[in-house]
Amino acid sequence: MRGDVELTRLLLELGADPDARDDRGMFALGYGIVHGAGLEVLQALVDGGSDRAGVNQDGFGLLHAAAEHDRADLIPWLLAHGLALEARTGRGHTPLMIACALGKLAAVEALLAAGADPRATSPDGTAADIAAHEEQAAVVARLARVADAGPPPGRE
Repeated sequence: MRGDVELTRLLLELGADPDARDDRGMFALGYGIVHGAGLEVLQALVDGGSDRAGVNQDGFGLLHAAAEHDRADLIPWLLAHGLALEARTGRGHTPLMIACALGKLAAVEALLAAGADPRATSPDGTAADIAAHEEQAAVVARLARVADAGPPPGRE
């Protein structure tokens, strides 16, 4: 969580469980994302056996955490490690919907570039509906440009 890669590696070598959970189901890799740990620390956790597909008790996975904290730099890395771009939380929200609700424009851009579907729906509507409800004007404008461009190839 503090970004100390050498300490992370040492603790893993000494037998620390990278998937130990707190009372909300969060684990070290998720904490690293939320608290801004660098890629080297996150990779050390993955190399140490951390479950990249794990979710907390609310169904938030690592892509949701990256979206929530505008860690656009991590989105391609997480996807390269096999995470599902359209994963849903317990309330049915995708990482794109989370980023849109919070106005995290860099994460929105990274998720769209990776192929996130802005037309996907949740109980709260589409990503654009959620952004509008949360008064995220910059995100609403960005999603309007996506809508004007039409669906990506293969999603007609």
